[in-house]
Amino acid sequence: RGPGQGQGQGPGQGTNEAPIIDAMFGNNPNNNMYEETRDTDDGYPEFRGWGEPFMDIVLRANGNRLGESIVQADGSWIIYPDREMREGTYLIIAEQVDPSTGKIGPPSRDFNIDIHPSGAGNIMMPTTPQAYWFDNNGRQMSGDAIPDSDTLWFQGYADPDVYIVLMSRNEQIGETYSDQNGSWYIETYDRLSAGYHEINAYAESDNGMQSEWSQTAYINIGAGGGDIKPPVIEGLLFYDSYGNTNLADTSVTGYVGFQGYSPQPNVEIHLELDGEEVAHAQVDADGYRWEAWSNFMLKPGYYEVIAIATDWNSGIEAESEPFYVEITDVERPTVYGVRDQWGDWTTVHDASLVGPMMLGGS
Repeated sequence: RGPGQGQGQGPGQGTNEAPIIDAMFGNNPNNNMYEETRDTDDGYPEFRGWGEPFMDIVLRANGNRLGESIVQADGSWIIYPDREMREGTYLIIAEQVDPSTGKIGPPSRDFNIDIHPSGAGNIMMPTTPQAYWFDNNGRQMSGDAIPDSDTLWFQGYADPDVYIVLMSRNEQIGETYSDQNGSWYIETYDRLSAGYHEINAYAESDNGMQSEWSQTAYINIGAGGGDIKPPVIEGLLFYDSYGNTNLADTSVTGYVGFQGYSPQPNVEIHLELDGEEVAHAQVDADGYRWEAWSNFMLKPGYYEVIAIATDWNSGIEAESEPFYVEITDVERPTVYGVRDQWGDWTTVHDASLVGPMMLGGS
């Protein structure tokens, strides 16, 4: 298995996130072993994936319902087809359904498989090429919005031990052989130019028989590392006695809340005070506002706050303008004294008075 393949997400996906088809298991007709594969002669293969715990997962093959299951508490699910899958190529997607409302969330990414008997003449169509790269921090990323092509490569599955050709429109840009499990990895001949590319792959056997072209991967390579808009820090969160939210540039020592917005959807916000990360938050596609609370109690002092937005797909980062705050110590309380029999405050209490003492302060 190459880098980035079959890596599960756990424990489960967040609310309204698309489910993940992680793998298919079945008998590989090329070696007669039950294993993870995209090419099987098993009419009832096993599909595994991840989703939000206790949601329903509906699996579809070429748009038709294939099976259904419930996501377990750890976020995992397993589905076997309700009916035998006939020979052919299939586009598999998973849909996540809220059982309480019937609402269907966004579908999973496409998952292409091939069902054919051992020794069949057809060659499996390669899966849709997936783009991978390393960001500036050395993290492996995957997606369709790519900052540059310096570290770009593509991966997928096909029949084992076949010749794989990678195409950009009608131009060959790379080649390799799939391994014994059908996995393949291709680095392009030359650095791809900035702009939009349509990437396909096809397989060819030793006797010259070719597969169909894969589904198209549409990618966008940004010039000069791409461009995302920086986030904005609006202020520190303060709740008044009526529960209303107010924003300020001061707060008392303790766990401190921050609020802001990002013009860029689908980013993660990391907050740094004088260079030390203290909080983080997610910015979803359906709303750009974010709120984050410090991971630990902040001590009194003056701080420079920076919000750093990191794009989920490309790993590109953008910093906000500095926001300067003051964290103050908790004020000592003042005790007025006790009330005497005439209702005045005093520091001397008459022991002959019967009843509770009334203390006051601020």
